[in-house]
Amino acid sequence: MDLRHPLAKTKSTDTRFCKRVFLPEEEAAFLSYRDPDALLWALWTGKEAAYKAAQKERMAVPAIPRLYKIVFEQESGSDREGTAHTHERRLLGTVHTPVGRMRLETLLTPDYVHTIALTDLEDRGNKAVWEVERLPVADALAPEDESSSVRKSLIGRLARYLLAPPEDIEIRRGPGRQGLGPPHVYFRRQSTAIDISLSHDGAFAAYAFLPSL
Repeated sequence: MDLRHPLAKTKSTDTRFCKRVFLPEEEAAFLSYRDPDALLWALWTGKEAAYKAAQKERMAVPAIPRLYKIVFEQESGSDREGTAHTHERRLLGTVHTPVGRMRLETLLTPDYVHTIALTDLEDRGNKAVWEVERLPVADALAPEDESSSVRKSLIGRLARYLLAPPEDIEIRRGPGRQGLGPPHVYFRRQSTAIDISLSHDGAFAAYAFLPSL
């Protein structure tokens, strides 16, 4: 989520939006936070990430935001290599969804917030790989071009992981209950168990994957 976008600012004062999207305890949490809008969008991206993950478990899962209850339990400086902890915060929490509980990992920066949802609550060695990047000339890109850009970046990262040329990797979306379903990774035309997530908003795009075949 691009926190610099005009529509992202002062959203915590939009009472109608907040009541429609957030539970009372979630609203209380961001209203009492030192940067209400930042935590509001951390909660929003958490709900979106959890819905995407839940949809992989049950295609017909509802997308109603208030069905995804989030509790952030820990906050610290970011542990990403080469970053300044004073400018990046890492939030850890859980989200209750219609298909069960999930873990949340959120990176909160002055420019953007990005969240991934993990169904493995115990983190049994599956370490998610994820990256947020600035889109090239974002204002000039159509949505389909933004999507293509982030897919290309993910394929490049997967190629390094699989020690294979990018041409061996495809990202496909089959039919879903309403429109297209979640994206899947194909390696040399064979479906894999690599779990991926793609998103783009404003000037930023992000991807994540669990490195397991």
